[in-house]
Amino acid sequence: MKFEFRNFGSIKEASLEIKPFTLIGGKNQSGKSFILKAVYSILEPIHRTGNFIYSGNFHVGGRSLEEIEKKFRWVFQQDVIGNLVNRFAEEKFLTIRISGKNTVNITIEASSKRKILYDTNELIPDIPIGKVNFIPSPVVLDIEKGIATYRELYRNNYGIPDIYWDTIRDIRNTDRADKPELEETFGAIRKVIGGYFKYVEGKGFLFIKSGKKFSMNTVATGIKLLGLLQLLIERNFLRKNTLLIMEEPEVHLHPALRFSLMELLKELANKGVYILISTHSPEIVAYTEYLVKSGKLSKENCSFLFLEFDEKGITSRGISSNSLKVLNRMMMSLTEDFFDLTIKELEEFEK
Repeated sequence: MKFEFRNFGSIKEASLEIKPFTLIGGKNQSGKSFILKAVYSILEPIHRTGNFIYSGNFHVGGRSLEEIEKKFRWVFQQDVIGNLVNRFAEEKFLTIRISGKNTVNITIEASSKRKILYDTNELIPDIPIGKVNFIPSPVVLDIEKGIATYRELYRNNYGIPDIYWDTIRDIRNTDRADKPELEETFGAIRKVIGGYFKYVEGKGFLFIKSGKKFSMNTVATGIKLLGLLQLLIERNFLRKNTLLIMEEPEVHLHPALRFSLMELLKELANKGVYILISTHSPEIVAYTEYLVKSGKLSKENCSFLFLEFDEKGITSRGISSNSLKVLNRMMMSLTEDFFDLTIKELEEFEK
């Protein structure tokens, strides 16, 4: 499945093909988060409604198109979705083209408060779409009671994006599956972090290690990130033909745990889970290159998108491919500031 973005947030033009392992890289404000959130806002309703066949104002056999419009508003926390249009673009609208077995164009005008326009009568994905999971900051485990209380009592108020609420709601309201499909991966995570996570009604989430229980505010943030993976796996939200989206997962992890995470994501991708992550970590990029070169990840199953700024440094663009050259450009962009600083320091020292 392919997504093409035009005049979307800070992005002028970008094209992303989703494959079993998809990596987006770039500096801050290049549009990585916008792409992840847009993919989630579109694909999550496709899974939830069962189809995306449009007839008049309704999905045939599903909910109205308002589901996608609503998802954009609640994921991006914008009551006026026209705010998502690139402010530097001459065109006063954005377009997102989704190509599967056929194609649909989504248009949002800068003047639009809530309305999304569609130009075709159906969208059928060419990848199996099971549950769509977005793992946000692991801090959600610390404040899950606050998130749940706010969203359940103040349903029409913005303040808690759906990428937080959906995850908390799902793992709070669903028990462990009788037989998780990825039980082996669950065990691998348990080995890495030395324990497992459990939800106890009335008490919240606990970390169980060596028979002892730890509340979330006493557990390292990086461990909680891997715990979220555990919780999704044991509920069968993560299984073959599901999609996992993670935004800069390396932020809270020690370098050794970053490599452990990449090994886990590689295993998930090889077992049929679609992985879509963003990063600005040279270590994540380097380890991805290692996985491909070593044959642990098939190059044909990979898609890499590097978002680079234009010559004015205002808007970004990029086209995904499975070429390792994309990873090299990513690496150069993410490390050039450090090397520039090093050279500057050496020049000052030589004076």
